[in-house]
Amino acid sequence: MLDIAFIRTLFIKPLNSALLKHYDLSFSQLEVPELLLKENMSLIPFNDYLAWLERIEQLTGDSAYMIKLAKEITFEQMGGLGEWYLSCPDLPLALRRINYGLSCLQSGASYHSELSGNILKWTYHNPYSKGRGGLHDNLRVAILFVQTIREYLGNDFTPLKIQLHTTETHNSAISDYFQCPIRWNAPSTQVWLPMSVLEHVDNRALKFRKPMLMSNLQLDDFFKHASTD
Repeated sequence: MLDIAFIRTLFIKPLNSALLKHYDLSFSQLEVPELLLKENMSLIPFNDYLAWLERIEQLTGDSAYMIKLAKEITFEQMGGLGEWYLSCPDLPLALRRINYGLSCLQSGASYHSELSGNILKWTYHNPYSKGRGGLHDNLRVAILFVQTIREYLGNDFTPLKIQLHTTETHNSAISDYFQCPIRWNAPSTQVWLPMSVLEHVDNRALKFRKPMLMSNLQLDDFFKHASTD
């Protein structure tokens, strides 16, 4: 039996426009098939995706290039489906929706939240994320988590701690972005949050710009069942 994981084009598509903006580099220069970029739900072997991330480091000469792309690594940059993840009225519901909803965009990985005393640990566990490409993958997800939290709590929010499931990279841009202690070589990638964030009341206006044919509750139910099938 093949032991292989996949990631869908939509989940990594924001990287393409961000790389073009900050490094004048596009997926086409990585020899990514154009047809993959045209179809948002195309399945990409996870190992190919890791190889692209490693190649980007070689072309940019930047071991922390994900930090420069951070403002574009958001669900909002994924279009309608990405906006759905952020359409919850508060952060706890958004965490729940993202954790089960990401199963439709990536296989072989687990997204979940762990409680430890007064700390909430938002977790990404992926045994397929290895090597130099794995560094950039785990950084990308940690940034996505932090950007999502800041969407609800404000741009000044700082996590209690970051754990990264990858070997240490000595680049000050990473610590400058997270502004908190970082543990490298962790069993999984986690963003640690105080439990008090779950009490935050959100007064944001929802950002959906396109009409939806299904209600949020219908979509919740659909993805919840899809993630357990």
